[in-house]
Amino acid sequence: MNSKKKKILKISLFLLIFITLTLIATFLDYNISNLLASSGLQNGEYYSHNYFGRMFEVIGEMPLYLFLMFAGAILFVNFNKIVNKSLRIITQIFACLICVGACAFGLYKMGKYLSLLHPNKLSFLHDNYLTYAIMVFMAMILCFILYFLSNRYLKDFYYKLLPFALVIIFTALASQVIVQGIKPFVGRERFRTIYYLNSHNVESQGFTKWFIFNGMSSHIASDYDVNLNVTSSFFESFPSGHTAGAGITYSLIALPLCIKTLNTKKGYAILYGISIAITGVVALSRIVMGAHYLSDVLMAGTISYLMAMLAIYLYNKFSFKILNFLKNKNIVA
Repeated sequence: MNSKKKKILKISLFLLIFITLTLIATFLDYNISNLLASSGLQNGEYYSHNYFGRMFEVIGEMPLYLFLMFAGAILFVNFNKIVNKSLRIITQIFACLICVGACAFGLYKMGKYLSLLHPNKLSFLHDNYLTYAIMVFMAMILCFILYFLSNRYLKDFYYKLLPFALVIIFTALASQVIVQGIKPFVGRERFRTIYYLNSHNVESQGFTKWFIFNGMSSHIASDYDVNLNVTSSFFESFPSGHTAGAGITYSLIALPLCIKTLNTKKGYAILYGISIAITGVVALSRIVMGAHYLSDVLMAGTISYLMAMLAIYLYNKFSFKILNFLKNKNIVA
């Protein structure tokens, strides 16, 4: 089978799976959430008591920040090749900001979710400037250790990983812009929001299908009594931010560009398997928590996958032209 037929077969298989899951989600979204999430939700409480769901509420987005940290370290090492000293310093500062920023924001997100799940014990982890300062300091230390180890022991390996870092950054930026950009405009009520409001004898907007635009989430939230502590997040079910964050693992499919031993059927199968497994576990946890419906996690995971594929395509198409241009202009060695 030639390469063109293989591509057509892969695309056809992807579309078949995606369309099948979309149809299932369209008709059974609420039923699936009701089956998986109801047992963990308690009257009067917004967050589920399911341990599996709670764990991934806290760490589900961490692949996004860990991958960005790693990408920042790879860029920092690779920017050593820039000939112009001023440009080299500027680009390395940019790489440091990616690394430290990703680490600090990851710690912030973990602290935020822990404080929301355990408000009586861990409220100090959120909305506390001292805690934020400590998180940034910890991020700087962690990134310094990562850079030191990378530059000292893994420099040659990191030079090879530049395509991987670029795919990570593109996938992260593109997928998060799309997902976080859609959320406020769809205004879809989460399953746990319906359960929470009903337990307080408050009429909710109710379940709507994934393709229905209900209005701005902030406007919907403003209609409820302030004593209920309803925020715009209660109406930002579609698509799933956690699943999109976990979907950064689809960037692993770019590793064969850097590591030739992975450029085999077995190598791709392993990388696809790891990516699907991590994204799938996080997606399941979001349904179990009542935070999202099947369609929410399906669309978010698909967006991350497509952005990773687009990043790999763009790298293959333009990387050599850009590198030759930089070398001809004596910008990189």
